[in-house]
Amino acid sequence: MEVSALILGSALGGFARYACSLAATRWLGPGFPYGTLIVNLLGCLLIGLLSGQKGPSAAARLLLVVGFCGSFTTFSTFALETLQLVDSGHFFKAAAVVLVSVTVGLVFVRAGLGLSRFL
Repeated sequence: MEVSALILGSALGGFARYACSLAATRWLGPGFPYGTLIVNLLGCLLIGLLSGQKGPSAAARLLLVVGFCGSFTTFSTFALETLQLVDSGHFFKAAAVVLVSVTVGLVFVRAGLGLSRFL
């Protein structure tokens, strides 16, 4: 049951991400990653809303938070976990997560792009 909820949520989140990105490009035009920006911000709002609810079942959490939000945007999980570090007083850890995620993430994308030329 739990695996099914995760799979369904992931499929729905992936589809919603694709649909949102297409719609944003159609309405706002190319040249700026509006779709990604919109998806990331909506995902943050949604994961905050869902995480603030009291006592969702394990299956509902897997379907909506892990599956849907995780597939819709991992940025929402990044934001939630970073905020949880801040709220628990771990400011240095939160800053480290942000700094390492952004800087090393950009370096790794560049490295992956370079590597792809040789493969």
